[in-house]
Amino acid sequence: AARGLDYSIILGSAAYDEHRAMHYLDLMVDRRVDGLIIASSQLSDESWEWLGNAPLPVVVVNAEPSGLPVPVITSDNVGGTRLAVEHLVGLGHRRLAYVRGYEGFTADLPRVEGFRKACADAGIPASDVVEVRGDGQFEGGERAMAELLAQGCDMTAVVCHNDVTAIGAMRAIRASGRRVPQHISVVGCDDIAAASWVVPALTTVAQQKAEMGRMAVERIAAALDDPESTGEAETIRIPMILRIRESTGPAPGEPARE
Repeated sequence: AARGLDYSIILGSAAYDEHRAMHYLDLMVDRRVDGLIIASSQLSDESWEWLGNAPLPVVVVNAEPSGLPVPVITSDNVGGTRLAVEHLVGLGHRRLAYVRGYEGFTADLPRVEGFRKACADAGIPASDVVEVRGDGQFEGGERAMAELLAQGCDMTAVVCHNDVTAIGAMRAIRASGRRVPQHISVVGCDDIAAASWVVPALTTVAQQKAEMGRMAVERIAAALDDPESTGEAETIRIPMILRIRESTGPAPGEPARE
């Protein structure tokens, strides 16, 4: 999208390091860039405050809005986990678990909210739903899933905050002697590249990442054309898409379905 509008990209990766992130923000302004696109699932209050008073057009991608006058383009995280639950309920699953992400991830709350609402709407009793805290990484997903299994949790399906958590959870399931999806179905979120490479391939709800990037560039360009628009705090939520692969199947005892 940037090339199509004759813009060049200067890219910096903060890797969840707050000091590095603030350094890049200051560096970009010093280099006199025309605008900033911030793509992060974890933004501190300090970062939000800086962005709310930025001296140039800013768009934030993949974060929940902070209430400050900053345009945000993100996924419909509530709707995404709802899709995951509806898919599992359609396969006959009634005992579900959810592995949450790191508390600092802005999508953690809306994703667990979508999971809870979808379970309630499906008439699943709260006693048949369990949640456990992960950290958004492979190891955290494996550890959280192992904890559930060690507690004797009898869930037949698990929804995970993101795909790397789900891949870690599948590793723990296999280590326990169970099979995915014959004993426990697993659904992730985001649709990273590895989701289709693992065995079994991971069912997930996909973010429309290319669309988010295109829209971010278009809004930066529009703000440059009309400087008065830079203070608008519009939030755009793009629907997520269910990608059904091999990690989900009928609940144990349910007939197979096409």
